[in-house]
Amino acid sequence: MTRPTSPTRMDTPRMCVARSLFNRVSEEYLSRGRPPGRSGLLGRVDTCPNGPGSVPGGTTGLVVLAGLAGAGKTERLEALAAAGEQVLDLEALAGHRGSAFGGLGRPPQPAQAAFDAAVAATLASVDPQRTLWTEDEAPFLGSLALPLALQAAIARAPVVAVDAPAKARIDRLVREYGDCDRDDLLAALGRTRRRLGAARADAAAAAVRAGRLRDAVAAVLPYFDAAYRHRMAGLPRPLMGRLA
Repeated sequence: MTRPTSPTRMDTPRMCVARSLFNRVSEEYLSRGRPPGRSGLLGRVDTCPNGPGSVPGGTTGLVVLAGLAGAGKTERLEALAAAGEQVLDLEALAGHRGSAFGGLGRPPQPAQAAFDAAVAATLASVDPQRTLWTEDEAPFLGSLALPLALQAAIARAPVVAVDAPAKARIDRLVREYGDCDRDDLLAALGRTRRRLGAARADAAAAAVRAGRLRDAVAAVLPYFDAAYRHRMAGLPRPLMGRLA
C-alpha cells in the first residue's frame, strides 16, 4: 500500500484530522480497487479542536478532495457519502460542475439565496466532531458564489489529492459530457475561446462537429490542467495524501 505523504506540520494540532480515515480509504482504493462500503471501513474519525479550517456552523474537520478535471473527485465524494461520512456536495447544491462546461446537461441553477440557504442547512446539520469532506471548488460554480467563509475554509483546509492518468480522465469526461447537445458544447467552447486560444478552441470545435468528443476533450484539457495547477500553487494547503 502506498503510504500518504506526510507534510512537515502533519503532527501539529492544526493538522490532527482524519488521518486514520484517510489510511482506510486509501487502502480500500489502492489495494482492493473498489470504493469504501458500509462494512465498517469508515469508522470513527479523529479530529482535534484546532482543526485545519472552520466553516460556518462550527465544523473544524474540513478535508478537501482535490485533483484535475476528470480525476474522479465526485465519485470519491459520493462513495464517502454512501459509506455514512459527512459530505458537502457543493456541485449538487449548485447544479453546476464548475468551468464553462459545468452546467451542460443540468437544469437551471438555483438563485443565489437558495444556494446559500442550502449550504447553510447542510453545514448546520453536520456533527462538528467528525470530518466534513468536500470537493475542491473555485469561488464560483457557474453563476453562484460560494459563501466567503466557506471559500476561506476550502483555501486553507488539508487536501487529499485524487490522481488519475490522462486516458482515464478523458474517458470519464467523455462519459459525463457525451450526451450533451452538440450546439451546447460549441456554445461553451465559444465562451472560453479567448482563454483557450483560437487554435485550441477551433480544433476542439472542429472535433465536436465531427463527432469526435474524445479529441475535443484532449484538445482543451491542457488549458484546464494548467489553470487548476496555477490556482493550487497559490493555496499552500497541507497535503494529507494521494488516492489513485
